Amino acid sequence: MNYIKDETPPMAGKILKEEAVARIMNEALKFISTEFMFELEDDVVAPSNAFKKLLEHLSSRPQTAFVQGVTLSRWDKLTPNAGVIREVVTHPKNLELSKAYNVSSLPMKLTGLEPIGTVGFTCYAARTSRLREVGFRTDSNGNGPDVLLGMDLNKKNWDVLIDWSVRCGHCVVSSEDMRTEVIRC
Repeated sequence: MNYIKDETPPMAGKILKEEAVARIMNEALKFISTEFMFELEDDVVAPSNAFKKLLEHLSSRPQTAFVQGVTLSRWDKLTPNAGVIREVVTHPKNLELSKAYNVSSLPMKLTGLEPIGTVGFTCYAARTSRLREVGFRTDSNGNGPDVLLGMDLNKKNWDVLIDWSVRCGHCVVSSEDMRTEVIRC
C-alpha cells in the first residue's frame, strides 16, 4: 500500500488545502491500475453494499464517469456533497464559469439515481480513465477539486451521478472526551 503525505502546513488556509487535495489526488491516480476506483473518506461510514451499488452503476453505464453516495453531515442534516451548481453559482464569477461549462442548476428529486453538476469526495466510485482525462485542479475563484471535477466531467459530456439510496454517515468527535460518534447512516 502506498501512502501520500500532505506537506501543507495545517493552518495554511482553504486555498492551500484545496491545492493539496488536488495534488494528492493526481498523485494517487498514478498508482491506480484498475478500471474503477472507490474512495471512502476516513471519517465516513458507508452502508455495507455501497461499493457494490456504485460499481454496478459504472459497470452498466459506459457513459458514466463518476457516481457518489449521499452523506449525512456532521451537523445532522442531509448534505449531498454534490453542489448541483446551486451553491457554486452564488458568486458572479462562478455563474460565468458554470455557464461556460454548460452545467445548469438541475431539479433534484432526492431519490434514485440522478445527474449532478459538482461532486463530493466522501463516498464515490469513478472510472479511472475519466479522472485521468480531466485531472484534479483548483481555480482562482477558490473552487476546490470536488467542484471543478464534476464540472470538468460534465463539460466532457460524461455522466456524473448521485445515488440517493447510498446513504453514508459523517463522524464527529466530541471535544470533551474525544469519543467518536457516527451521525445516522
